[in-house]
Amino acid sequence: MLCLIRITEVYITNCLISDSQDICDLKLYIGPCKANTIRYGFDNDLKQCRKFIYGGCQGNENNFETKEECEDACLD
Repeated sequence: MLCLIRITEVYITNCLISDSQDICDLKLYIGPCKANTIRYGFDNDLKQCRKFIYGGCQGNENNFETKEECEDACLD
């Protein structure tokens, strides 16, 4: 039983890491709406989180309220 729990913990950790890497691989996307909301996203070309203007709708998950949230999710 202990071994099964440990395997599950490792699987969940790996799954979460994989999901955040996928999010950080997404291109920054402003979306079609007209709001001018400052957000942060991971720029794969620069390999860093940067500020961008989000339109307020239909963006993707590479969209964080703070630079710190972006760095926590996308940088090692």
